[in-house]
Amino acid sequence: MVARLNALPIMAQTKNTLDGEKRSAIVRSAKIKVPKINPNCTAEVKCPVAETSKLKASTRSLITPLPANQSDVQQNCDMTIIGRINFDCFIVAKLTELLCCRNLFSYFCGMQNVLEKYIPETAISRVLELLAHDNLAVLVKNERKTRHGDYKRLPNGTHQITVNSNLNAYRFLITLIHEIAHFEAYKEYGRFIKPHGVEWKQTFKRLMLPFLNPDVFPNDLLPLMAKHFKNPKASSDTDSNLALALKQFDDANDKFYVFEVPTGQTFKLYNGKVFMKGKKRRKRFECVEVKTGKLYLFNPNAEVELF
Repeated sequence: MVARLNALPIMAQTKNTLDGEKRSAIVRSAKIKVPKINPNCTAEVKCPVAETSKLKASTRSLITPLPANQSDVQQNCDMTIIGRINFDCFIVAKLTELLCCRNLFSYFCGMQNVLEKYIPETAISRVLELLAHDNLAVLVKNERKTRHGDYKRLPNGTHQITVNSNLNAYRFLITLIHEIAHFEAYKEYGRFIKPHGVEWKQTFKRLMLPFLNPDVFPNDLLPLMAKHFKNPKASSDTDSNLALALKQFDDANDKFYVFEVPTGQTFKLYNGKVFMKGKKRRKRFECVEVKTGKLYLFNPNAEVELF
């Protein structure tokens, strides 16, 4: 009987300790009140013995430390890991965003410096807005004989526009907007549309309209451009009137358009082949290669050198 009485305080303390351990580490469901130790009897302690503390599991759930019973440990560890992962991802995302903003700022500052050399100054801000909106990469390349510029989607998913460096400011701007229209049409209508179909024409006209004013283009060009953009072609060179008007802003050279070459006159291409100009068909000119005698059809706006 005495032994049972002596054990009662220890049993009461153990019971209350276990009650405390049953509290969940989840804040919203935790029991915040712990019963006080209130044994219903006392016992004489003759030989005090240090009680060995019972090892209890605890964890950290977000920022609220609470004791947990064994069944809650795994759940709270999961919550802690997820919370830490979310926090780490947030920090990484913010750092990436700041880095991207810094890179974009540097890129567009550099792009502005580049564009100042190639397009009218009054068009720069509007062009930069288009490039920032579309996040396009623009490269200025050396002269290519077969094209003024091009647009393509790269294997890594980015989009790139290239424009020839030898173009005058007005032709460069038209070519750049021409290629941006390709990307806009691709983004809006998908990749199964025709390269210079109705979708591209509508997009090109919409993008070009804000630039068709005397602040950007000379007054003598505006009527020709207004007529051309009623139904824009795959190349502005196919519009002989506009092409000839744009040529006056080129640097001086010894090149002529085919339609300017007299009939029967020989001329040379960039690849060294020599031709003799013949009669005009519906739109193009018959030209015979001098060396082989083969007949070719030339676009009237093809640039050649007299031979």
